[in-house]
Amino acid sequence: NVKDFASFLNDAMVIQGIISLLLISTCRVVLFYLFPKQYAEVFRIVPVLVIGIIFANLGQYWGVFLHLKKNTTDILMSTIIGAGVALIFSYLLINKYQLFATAIGSVLGYFVMLFYRIRAVDTEIYNSVSKAMFTTFAVSLFLSAVLIQFDSWWIESMLFLFAILLFAYYGIVKSKSLKRFLINKN
Repeated sequence: NVKDFASFLNDAMVIQGIISLLLISTCRVVLFYLFPKQYAEVFRIVPVLVIGIIFANLGQYWGVFLHLKKNTTDILMSTIIGAGVALIFSYLLINKYQLFATAIGSVLGYFVMLFYRIRAVDTEIYNSVSKAMFTTFAVSLFLSAVLIQFDSWWIESMLFLFAILLFAYYGIVKSKSLKRFLINKN
């Protein structure tokens, strides 16, 4: 059912986006307590990798829909093109940005894969998914990854608060899946 899939995908975007914002806003604290001091700079790469994971996960959801429609050619093409973009950008940026370059290349590759898959599905499912929500979370994640580079506890606290507010709004007020879950529990 297209509406159920779209509702699930919208809720998945919300849940993954909120968890990602929480991870990005707390990564320095978590890494500080879990790893030795020589790995302290890793917290700058983690937000970029989290965004890449989100794009990859969302790409998998769209890939499942393409698979159900027996459209494996677009799955293959999106994967090859995304991998090519990741390799090219990693190669071009590696001398200047070292390890950070591979993280950026991966995010760009996963984004291209996701974008290709979104454009490959039929119009009915494409029109059923909230582009405003997708854009909100993509921009929020990108900005949070950029802002975390400023190494400010204040910025990290604001990102954490933003994630909590998004959870309160989308996760509790707007989520159809969560409402169905809570109604079925009672």
